[in-house]
Amino acid sequence: MGVKIKLYLGGPCTERAIKEIESDAIKQDMSLQQSLINWFSHYFNASLKYKDSGRNFYDIMLALQLGIIYGDRVSAGPLSPKVSSDFYVQAGYKYPVIILHGEMATLKEGDDSFPINDDVINFLGKELEDLMELEYIKFERLGSTFKF
Repeated sequence: MGVKIKLYLGGPCTERAIKEIESDAIKQDMSLQQSLINWFSHYFNASLKYKDSGRNFYDIMLALQLGIIYGDRVSAGPLSPKVSSDFYVQAGYKYPVIILHGEMATLKEGDDSFPINDDVINFLGKELEDLMELEYIKFERLGSTFKF
């Protein structure tokens, strides 16, 4: 199965996001749920795009937090595990979940890797909330052998 870390997101958490999602639903004659899914998909796809440094949003956020913990050992910039998305159903409504496929960040050179602990995951969740304007609910580890 492999280790997975799931970050669960909820509905919009800013006035701007609420208005935009509602407006898009009306303009495009779709449900609020579909508009929320479209909103998430837009921001999720943007988060995966590589920047000039060859790192995506997840790589950058992990580097920030792991740099605080491990200092110069992560100066080369860790790479996040593979990232994908899915949806979960709560009270009959569909909400997004972001999945990290693994619990280690590996340096670009592949020489060293660092565990992604609970504090780092929660930091990532809060940064995703700020980026996507969707509430960060919680995370869940599946198949982990580490004790964090």
